[in-house]
Amino acid sequence: MNTQAIETAQRQSSTGNNLSEQDFLNIVKEYTASLSLKGQHDSLQFLICPVGMIGSGKTTTLKKINETIPFVCIRTDDIRALLKKHGYNFLKTKELALEVAIQILEKGYSIALDSDCAGDKVREKIDSIAKTFPKLEIIWIHIIASDNVIKKRLSPDNEKRVYKGPEAIERYEIRKVLHENLPMQFDATIDTGSDHTKTDFENVIKIITERI
Repeated sequence: MNTQAIETAQRQSSTGNNLSEQDFLNIVKEYTASLSLKGQHDSLQFLICPVGMIGSGKTTTLKKINETIPFVCIRTDDIRALLKKHGYNFLKTKELALEVAIQILEKGYSIALDSDCAGDKVREKIDSIAKTFPKLEIIWIHIIASDNVIKKRLSPDNEKRVYKGPEAIERYEIRKVLHENLPMQFDATIDTGSDHTKTDFENVIKIITERI
């Protein structure tokens, strides 16, 4: 692994002020208020946990699923944008996302985390959430694309991305190690850069529908 790339990524994430406990709660409140809450309270709740590299197509995949199955999508890119707006660093982005997830689940909605859930700490928190909500269905989706496809998507001209161009490529190379020998058992896999992507989507919809 490229040590210089790791240091660059850490420096980028830590740029800005640290969140105090109150700042953390304020960001959670502001982000939660921005969400469009939708879903059926009388159905079994679920939590979609995507695992995929930057540029693999997590956001596109979840939007596609959301067209058929209602849930609240929590996007770490949107949380980073909010943190940046207020001058905070990104070190607690996933902690914020998971806290928001808990609050939305408590309201009775199903959710999806638009984030790479491959990290140990994130998986541990998801396990903790599953224990807090024993009837919650956890759905793990592996979202993949070829190296060439991902690098093409990480164009510096893509204004929607927080990380793009060389910076995004660095983060992509760094996080590859997290995707070696993944321990979780996936309910479905979607290759967003293949000819059978449509079939993969249909399979995911079927799996989620059967589980709830």
